[in-house]
Order: sequence, then C-alpha cells, then structure tokens
Amino acid sequence: MKNKRSGTSANSFIVKIYDILNNKTYENIIKWTNQGKAFEIIYLPAFMNEILPTYFKHKNFSSFIRQLNMYDFHKQPGESYIFNHPLFTSENPEQMLQIKRKNSSCQNSKNPNEEIIVKIRKLRENNGNLENTVEKLENMYSEVTSFNQVLISHLLKCQDREQYLEELLRLSMNYLKGIKVKSS
Repeated sequence: MKNKRSGTSANSFIVKIYDILNNKTYENIIKWTNQGKAFEIIYLPAFMNEILPTYFKHKNFSSFIRQLNMYDFHKQPGESYIFNHPLFTSENPEQMLQIKRKNSSCQNSKNPNEEIIVKIRKLRENNGNLENTVEKLENMYSEVTSFNQVLISHLLKCQDREQYLEELLRLSMNYLKGIKVKSS
C-alpha cells in the first residue's frame, strides 16, 4: 500500500497482516475484533500451518510474535491471541504507513544520547519507586516492632498476674485446709 502524496509505502509485514485479515478464506482462523481496532487469532494450529507458511515462509509463531512486538503491537490481557496497534485498524488502512519498526539498539537510533537519557530517566524513576517502597516497608517494620513490644508487655503482665493468682490460689487452699483441720 503506497501513500500517493509522499510516495512511501507500508512495511510488507504490516500489509500482509492486513491482507490476511481481509481475506474471507481465513475468517475462521483470524479476524478483526473490537470494531476493527484489533485482530484475534482464533485457531492457532491453522494459523501456524496454513497462514504463516503462505505469507511469511515459516511456521514459527514465536517469530511472528517477535515481529508484532518490533512494530509495537500489543497483546491484550487474557488467554486469547488478540493484538492491537493504534494505527492498525480495518477502517483506516492508510494509517499503516505511519507504523514503523522499533529500533533495536542505540546504533540504529538517530540520537543514541537521547535513548541513553531516556533509560537514565527510567532508572531514576524506578530508583525513586524502590526508595518509596523501602521507606514504606521500614515504616511497616517499625509499626510491627512497636506492636510486638506492646504484645510482649501485655504478655509479661499476664504472666505476672497468672503467678499472682496462682500464689493467691495456693494461699487460699492452704487457708481452707487449715480451717478444715481445726474444725475436725
């Protein structure tokens, strides 16, 4: 698919997926979902054995998934194989021209320093999140330690009270024995 104004064309991988989805022969194997904003592989064995070799010259589903990831397609949560990309829709095929393959390394990037800066920002953000988590855990530890100290204090008081009551019971029993001995 070519853009007449710019002369650019969509990547063949993207075009092949679009063609497969619009081929009625495969609608029981793969189809558009969510009003044409995503696609679902319904029957994986047929997809691997019929469609992949026909369009991509292999049967390797993992390779197909890697390609989708390289073009920033996302699998929707759940057990089914539903994938989407904001620019890949059934209603606006011309948007496919804007889908570009992600760069795999700094050397492919136009500005490697920019990519490093982004990674540093992410690391700082993650570090900040970890520091917050550690602080929360330390606070929780302090609260648990304080609570344990209160429990230990109560336990010691209960033990003291138990000893006192045992002694009182022993003295009472001795007193009652003494009264019984005198009355006999």
